[in-house]
Amino acid sequence: NQTLRGLTGSSPLTVQWHELVYGQSPPGRDVRLTLDLSVQQQADILFENEKGALVVLNPNDGAVRALVSHPYFDPNQMEMEFENWLSDENAPLLNRVTQGQYPPAAALGPFLLASVGAQQLPALPASQSIVVEESQWECSLTPAELTWGAVIAAGCPAAIITLANALPTGEFSAMYRSFGFEETIDLPLPAAQPQPLEPDIQVQKILFGQDQLVVSPLQMALAAARLTTGKAIRPRLVDAIHDPQLGWTPWPEEETLPGPAAPFNPNVLLLLKGSNNLTWENLASSQSDNAGTAWYLAGSLPGWEKEPFVLVIALENSSPLTAQTIGRQILDYLTGEE
Repeated sequence: NQTLRGLTGSSPLTVQWHELVYGQSPPGRDVRLTLDLSVQQQADILFENEKGALVVLNPNDGAVRALVSHPYFDPNQMEMEFENWLSDENAPLLNRVTQGQYPPAAALGPFLLASVGAQQLPALPASQSIVVEESQWECSLTPAELTWGAVIAAGCPAAIITLANALPTGEFSAMYRSFGFEETIDLPLPAAQPQPLEPDIQVQKILFGQDQLVVSPLQMALAAARLTTGKAIRPRLVDAIHDPQLGWTPWPEEETLPGPAAPFNPNVLLLLKGSNNLTWENLASSQSDNAGTAWYLAGSLPGWEKEPFVLVIALENSSPLTAQTIGRQILDYLTGEE
């Protein structure tokens, strides 16, 4: 915003002169965003009747390719509709990508799988459903086969609890931190503050969505990026700024952030290989909150020759199947399989 308004890139003297003589700031510079308009438009169409958020970003450099929050508002109607939007129960003014907060629940499955390691997996549980407090919890979808990758990709609760129990004492919290869920996101947009784990966490409640722990879709996307590459990145919405003398200059420079190392094993992603054999995917749902949250996580596999990507979808009051249907249509678009 400062660049567009001419306040960045101009000397203080130039800014003062323009404000004194012309009553306004100096001419601003053009900014080129990282968003891919075609992906953005396709995602907006698919979200037309849904409530939730979608993020597509490059896990190598943090470039955000699509950022969707529904329902949204028309800024041209701000003066007339602002008060109505404030009281609207659908909260169109809320940027669900950065401010929406949802129980991660079984969406933590892939991160647990990476933490345990493909070579150290315990035996699969005999049943993929589980009874908790006289309620039976089922997979988000029926797994395609009874393998670790398939049951985690389908959000099966018994398998996810088994993985969590396979971690040494205290390692669940370390896993959560290593994927950046407790880190503040550096992005020039209003964002919810990250929520640290409590010392006396109950892992089973977290994995069923019965705990108070919540994350934003952008947090989940950055964690999925770290799962894909093993490194922490800063999300970027600006690709370049036009300088009158230098032309288009990249901004900011690609940056790997310090932080705890995330478990990285490309073989884990191969276990989660989707039906198109080009991407990994994971489906999950919160099993307890009244609103109901369906998660869909996906990304390009190691060896993908085009621009790598991760995709995260969070839907409110919707089914896991709907999240998967939207997600796979976006994947087809990203991989050129449409």
